[in-house]
Amino acid sequence: MWDSQQVYTTPHIMTLDPNTLGLIFVLLSFILGGLLLLSWALNREVRSLGWWGSAFVLVSIGMSLVSLGQGSLSGRVLILANGLVALAYGCQYIGCRVFNRRSASIGTGCIGLALWLAAWPFIGEWYLARFLTMAVIISGYTCMSAWELWRHARPRLTSQLLAIILLLGSGGFHFSRGVLSLVQTTLPWVEAWTTRWSAEVAVVFLLYVPVLAFVYLSMAKERIEEDYRQAAIRLQESETRFRDFAEVAAEPFGVWNCVAIDEALLVGRVLIIAEIEKLVLLDWSADGASSLPVKCRGSGVREVIS
Repeated sequence: MWDSQQVYTTPHIMTLDPNTLGLIFVLLSFILGGLLLLSWALNREVRSLGWWGSAFVLVSIGMSLVSLGQGSLSGRVLILANGLVALAYGCQYIGCRVFNRRSASIGTGCIGLALWLAAWPFIGEWYLARFLTMAVIISGYTCMSAWELWRHARPRLTSQLLAIILLLGSGGFHFSRGVLSLVQTTLPWVEAWTTRWSAEVAVVFLLYVPVLAFVYLSMAKERIEEDYRQAAIRLQESETRFRDFAEVAAEPFGVWNCVAIDEALLVGRVLIIAEIEKLVLLDWSADGASSLPVKCRGSGVREVIS
């Protein structure tokens, strides 16, 4: 018999399976990384998308090894998994440098991996030390990425500020996990926060990863729009300078001096950014000059009449 009263009074607590959430996180990270790589393939000028996409893919592979394994993990799996995660955060930092049009600094991006490999012989059998080492590497790279976007932004974009907030939040999250792992307590939320993989940690990652990927794509879009805007401004300024110079050169006796015209054309030959980071030469001698009535006299002088 259906008992409606029992339906409303019986407490139902939703439980989340860590392994299921881990699988969702791995698949989501891999898909987002693939989308970032696809965006980079469609527009190779925004090279930071390639680094960020690689970071997402590396995280998905590393986390699939270290978080979804049943029982105790072998040493080889731990070395490979955590090494990939450390390298992924290094790629994220490199992507932030490249986005600001600075050198890639491959060596800096590999420091975390080198630190992990160097520390492994001493911490391989000690879970707490491994946990702290990875917390330091990840929080260090995320804070460096945030600092890179803040300190060297040219110019600072709106979505870039949101990326800085997210990266600082990620750095604080991992740092707090490392600090709390040193606390001797039986509080359930502390244990959930400091375990290798739990439902609580998985939920945080599932909320953080897609937002960060969206912000990275938004940053790339804003950068392209800003570059086109700057290119349009430079083109307009070059047009104005050329026309002003040509008018001044044409004033004496109403006759165009060929030397002045050549100088004006040199000024009119401007390099602008028409496609992102791609220099395009605008040849005013083929466009603007042919439409001007020009008469030149003297030896070695040419006459151009539209």
